[in-house]
Amino acid sequence: AVFADGRDPAAAIAAANALLDETAPRFED
Repeated sequence: AVFADGRDPAAAIAAANALLDETAPRFED
């Protein structure tokens, strides 16, 4: 999946982890 054009996918993953920290599993184990 494409997270955002012109952005580092790892940064998008980190942002998702931060936003979903309390309610969803992390993308990185």
